[in-house]
Amino acid sequence: LELHRGQHPFIIWEHYPDADGHPQGLGWSYSSNRGDTFHPPAPLPGTHQRGLGINGSLQGQLMDKLAVEGDRIAVVNSRFRRGETSAIRLIRGSLEP
Repeated sequence: LELHRGQHPFIIWEHYPDADGHPQGLGWSYSSNRGDTFHPPAPLPGTHQRGLGINGSLQGQLMDKLAVEGDRIAVVNSRFRRGETSAIRLIRGSLEP
């Protein structure tokens, strides 16, 4: 959870496509009216490809994944595929004026 301009909440969460499986990708939503209502939840673009593996690693998951500063947004996401790869990705974007 982060606040845009100290007022408007942005939320991201781990997406669990299978109730008893590992998280794969991130979901997000935000409010443009101080949290009275939220935009519909959506997959965070670039985080849901199954070929990327599962969120996190065998060592744990990143805790603080979201930063909002002015009109800039940054999200970090770690992914793991046993015996193949482990990576941390930085996804950056900006808010529309």
